[in-house]
Amino acid sequence: MMRRMPAAKAKPKAKPTKKPVAKTTKPATTTPRFAVSGHQDSKIRIHDTTSWEVVRTLEGHTSDVRRLAISPNQRVLASCSDDYTVCLWDLESGKLLHQIKKQHDGYIMGLAFIDDDRLVSGCYDGTAKIWNVAAPKKPVRTVEHPDGVYRLAASRTQIATSWGFGNAVMLWDAATAKLARTLEHTGDVYCVAFSPSGRWIAGGGTDGNICIWDAASGALSKTLLHTADKTVVDVCFAGDDELWSSTDGSAIRWKLADGKQAAKLKLSGDAEAIAITADWLLEGGKDEPFGPTKGRGLQLWDARTGKKLQKFCPNESTAFAVAFGG
Repeated sequence: MMRRMPAAKAKPKAKPTKKPVAKTTKPATTTPRFAVSGHQDSKIRIHDTTSWEVVRTLEGHTSDVRRLAISPNQRVLASCSDDYTVCLWDLESGKLLHQIKKQHDGYIMGLAFIDDDRLVSGCYDGTAKIWNVAAPKKPVRTVEHPDGVYRLAASRTQIATSWGFGNAVMLWDAATAKLARTLEHTGDVYCVAFSPSGRWIAGGGTDGNICIWDAASGALSKTLLHTADKTVVDVCFAGDDELWSSTDGSAIRWKLADGKQAAKLKLSGDAEAIAITADWLLEGGKDEPFGPTKGRGLQLWDARTGKKLQKFCPNESTAFAVAFGG
């Protein structure tokens, strides 16, 4: 309640009241300083987004680097590999902070930060393990998945997992590692993602469909068709109202309000992974889905106009994972 001003001959001027600033889930407009790529030759390359030159090459894995994740505070880079290990790096310096060994018994194919303090890794051995980022000696919690974990995503409260050979997306409580609910896709689920606020979950299928669910209720909101009978290999939210999906040969930006396409990019080949900012789409992959392991480099696109802006790192091995950060 406002206090009454004492009576006076001259009324003092009221102090202007600051209006609350509405929160937004749009991607940050600040240009990220780094583009990071994880390669089949076991190396991680950090590129400066001004020159697009490799400024650091990180070596800690001994096999294919499958996934990358960057902490919300942009300080820690996490990587996982076919060598059954997870590495944590200082994104700024490239220093290896921790290496998690002998905790998974299989290829580690899923990786995501729950928040700045917790990381989750998913493995073919049927587990998704939650780690304390500062001291990841032993998992804090373990999700016991009925099958192997091929893809996972995380919000602050939930973890989504998929096997890749079934139509289920399983949602787990991030605090207890207990199963909350199971969502059904129209096809086998190849990739999953949460929107920035955690409101939506997207799952890309081998049938070419992307299903969008409400994360709180599990209700199916929309089904979007990227390309019939072609696997959706990656999905990535650009805020809570836009989604990118990719398959071999194309990437589509969707408006979630009406489920319509806002843009379509013709990619150079098989897109193993994509990463987005407000302005850019970064594509990693190779020329043929099942062809030689030689990569075609990283492709940078204008996310609004669909124009190819840059090709860099052209002579390196296939990039299975890409991310922006810093």
